[in-house]
Amino acid sequence: MEIDSRIKEQLAETYFGEGVIAFYNKDYEKAIECYKRAVTCKPDAAYAYYNMGIAYAAWNGQYEKAIECYEKAIEYKPDYANAYNNMGHAYKHWNEQYEKAIECWEKAIELKPDYANAYNNMGNAYAAWNEQYEKAIECWEKAIEYNPDLADAYFFMGGAYGLMGDGNKAISCIKQAAQLGDEDAKQWLLENGIK
Repeated sequence: MEIDSRIKEQLAETYFGEGVIAFYNKDYEKAIECYKRAVTCKPDAAYAYYNMGIAYAAWNGQYEKAIECYEKAIEYKPDYANAYNNMGHAYKHWNEQYEKAIECWEKAIELKPDYANAYNNMGNAYAAWNEQYEKAIECWEKAIEYNPDLADAYFFMGGAYGLMGDGNKAISCIKQAAQLGDEDAKQWLLENGIK
């Protein structure tokens, strides 16, 4: 007997919910199994593939499998900016594939032009990839334009300015990050005797 499509939809939601609970309990293996059951019931459940990708990345850094999941999520939801953002992270961490990571973040921004976190991530990649600090700073400035409270962007931008030899801008950015509550920025200021 064929299971009614409404029942399959409800089962997919149930398995998805169980996966979320398992993920937050850091039982990534169980979370992945639950998300797999969800997509068995509802093969086009982009959100389940997306969460499965997050779980694979969290579970011993299985970035290749995470990328496969994000690609599947995008197959069913081509405008899934968050999936592109997370796929960028996976590429960055999987053998430091910065060029592919940046392509993913550019696509995320194309889909969601005010995506501050994607700009921030892209800035970090440019800074790490051949020390492209000017491009990185441009990205962090865009991130801050869309989210003025993004402490990470200020902190990383401060680090880039420091590496470029502009101590005044570095300190100014790091102070701003500290004011926004960034603990690393506060620690850096403390260690360097800067108030």
